[in-house]
Amino acid sequence: MSNLEVFARAARQHGLITTQQLREFCVPRPTVSGWLSQQRLERLSPSVYRVGGAPDTWYQRVMRATLDTGGLASHRTSGALHGFDGQDGRLIEVVVERWKRSSHHDGYIVHETKDLRGVDIATRFGIPCTSLVRTLIDLPAVEHPFRVEQALDHACRVNAGILSAVNDRFLQVARRGRNGTRLMRKLLGERTGEYIPPGSTFEKLALDWIAQAGIETPVKQFKVVDGDFTAYLDLAWPELLFAMECDSLAFHFGKAAQQWDRRRRRHLKRLGWEVAEYSYDEVKSGAFIRELRQLLVLASKTSDIRTG
Repeated sequence: MSNLEVFARAARQHGLITTQQLREFCVPRPTVSGWLSQQRLERLSPSVYRVGGAPDTWYQRVMRATLDTGGLASHRTSGALHGFDGQDGRLIEVVVERWKRSSHHDGYIVHETKDLRGVDIATRFGIPCTSLVRTLIDLPAVEHPFRVEQALDHACRVNAGILSAVNDRFLQVARRGRNGTRLMRKLLGERTGEYIPPGSTFEKLALDWIAQAGIETPVKQFKVVDGDFTAYLDLAWPELLFAMECDSLAFHFGKAAQQWDRRRRRHLKRLGWEVAEYSYDEVKSGAFIRELRQLLVLASKTSDIRTG
């Protein structure tokens, strides 16, 4: 590809380009070294370069953090990108599924998560970030309650339907030990007029039904790693390479969300995993149990063939 395409890509990334992207553009190492000596490029970190003359902006620093980590701008940073009241973005935060502790992380905070889905992904000002809904759910973990309320009420004023979406996604990801869960449950209860009991989350309800049905207890948040790929499966039966997850309804949230979930599903499929997705309503009512039992029988037969 031409040099113009390389620098056009950098322009879309607030003046930044990564080592991996330069490889994808088939730029030879001697050329990169030449650009560095000519100050056409400036190395910001082991894997990120800035185009010479590109201004140092807040957006660029946020983009650099996402490129460094392969993560999403999140929490207070994503709140600022979405324009929430009270969020000024002074702290730069990103969220990743798998954090390599040796990676460079000067000037920003890295959070880890086990429940990222396509529905949680958005883009603002060309920067990959957590969606408006996911950002509101994550804010209570790091922000003062007053500012969390301020952001939630601002989002509700701008989009009257956002409260229902936040409530639904909260019920999918909330769990014991997750920071900020108690505060968000309280705020949602006050605004929806409904009490949201601690045991109403997707994971807790599913486990209760599974136990009542006498089905073997699955592993919660089972980690699957394959090179740079990491996925946490909501509830898994590892010996059968079978899992069940909450349907994230990514098709309601745009192309990027769909693509992210599809790539994740395809990679798990290549590793031999079968994943059944159920909606929160299906789990709440217990309607999934009969089918789940059948799928587990099929998975057991497949496992016997694979190992026999």
